[in-house]
Amino acid sequence: MLKVMIADDERIIRYGIISMVHWEKLGLELVGEASEGEEGYKLFLEKRPDIVITDLKMPGLDGIELVRKIKETDGNVKFVILSGYEDFSYAKEAIHLGVSEYLLKSDLMPEDIERILKKIIREIEESGTVGKKKETETQTDVPRLMEELCQGACVLPKAFPEELAEACRKGYCCLCIGAMEAEKKNAGLSRNMIKEQIKKLVPKFQIYLFQCGNYLGAVVFYEIEEETQLNAALEHCIMEMERWGMILTIGKSSHEKRLELAHEMFEKALISYDQRAFYGYGKVIKVSRKAAAGQSQQFFYPVSDLEKLVDYDRKEEMLQFLESNFEILKRRKNREELKFVSMELLLILNKIAAKVKDVEAAFQWKKDVYDQYFKLELADDMKLWFMERFTELLQCQRELDEKSVDVVEYIEKYVKENYDKKLSLQELSEAVNLNKNYVSQLFKKKTGKNIGSYITGVKIERAKELMKNTKLKVNVIAEKVGYEDERYFYKVFKSYTGITTTEYMKRIRP
Repeated sequence: MLKVMIADDERIIRYGIISMVHWEKLGLELVGEASEGEEGYKLFLEKRPDIVITDLKMPGLDGIELVRKIKETDGNVKFVILSGYEDFSYAKEAIHLGVSEYLLKSDLMPEDIERILKKIIREIEESGTVGKKKETETQTDVPRLMEELCQGACVLPKAFPEELAEACRKGYCCLCIGAMEAEKKNAGLSRNMIKEQIKKLVPKFQIYLFQCGNYLGAVVFYEIEEETQLNAALEHCIMEMERWGMILTIGKSSHEKRLELAHEMFEKALISYDQRAFYGYGKVIKVSRKAAAGQSQQFFYPVSDLEKLVDYDRKEEMLQFLESNFEILKRRKNREELKFVSMELLLILNKIAAKVKDVEAAFQWKKDVYDQYFKLELADDMKLWFMERFTELLQCQRELDEKSVDVVEYIEKYVKENYDKKLSLQELSEAVNLNKNYVSQLFKKKTGKNIGSYITGVKIERAKELMKNTKLKVNVIAEKVGYEDERYFYKVFKSYTGITTTEYMKRIRP
């Protein structure tokens, strides 16, 4: 059995993964868990796992360094990286290190983890680094055999099922089928009912359907000359199912005769299905070799420029920037690029929200934004959604700028009139009835100064006037400008003016 270890400083995440996965069923042995990087590396040296599931950010040795150290020790280890949205730019470094997969903690689902683990198991088996491939014991349960072949959970049996003998001479393709309810219609169809309807609507072809996470997988046997007929049958299936209130989107692999490549063909069907982001729902999608080759070429998207466009209140340029970049994404049809760019845009949204909203409002806004973002699949929907969110924050900034004039003027006046008191940010915030962090943000944006520095400046300037125009002793002056501790006043005075009170008095009092 292949060995697996987990490293994550969040106990609930570790326990969640442990409980989600049927380890023995997958042929895996969970050998241990660690709550931080150093502990994780010691556990690795002790247990020598084949697969490491690790968080990116942990106390001490983080996930990136843990991956580096393990790879230096054993280059055959496979890694699954866990991260949050806020760590996404950090996750890219892990991806460049050659980790097998990464998962967002917020998206953690049993079927996703198991699918990734099955893929890694197949990679390890094919590399020949650990163990040998197992032959399936099932020789008569053909639908189950098709499912296991597609998911990389078995190899072809020596005794070939009779009903597949003729079919395999024809060849096959793999399908990934997603189903969603049409708007304003309630189909009420269960997954089994959807499978039965698809079989009825594609009667000419030998088709085996199975459940795979939130979508259906399928293997269809047919002659290559029947490609056009199969495509037409699938299109007909989509149209008929829409009458039932269900919209099907089908990712389709190329035609293949070697059944031992079923897993690879199913992966191609998954890739094609992911292309719905660019082609839309309710279609049969097949990624061409040319398109797939073009996706490997890197392209630079300068999305960080958006923050400046918002800062400078350039709405039209901001919208045009989003429009042009999404047009490039749609033209390139690279699902991974779309994911990277959209997540970077999400990080920029959060950064701007922290500047133009108070803490509580920004927290709730981010939560709502994440909830909305998770539901987006199509590139066009993402583009419009990001345009709306950036426009919303731009308006917040405008309101902030308008509000800051009144708020800052009031605070400046209040401090000048009450310099003899022990002023605080909390007191000033209560005076204007706003969150203290928000007030600090407003003041800094408008004046370029921290409120604390402004208060100190007013107090010390007033103290200098009293030293120059009165005969009062310094300890009395300190008290008159709101400093109860005379020694602290001396310290603040020197920090602000660069000289001591004694030196200043000598200069102004001959």
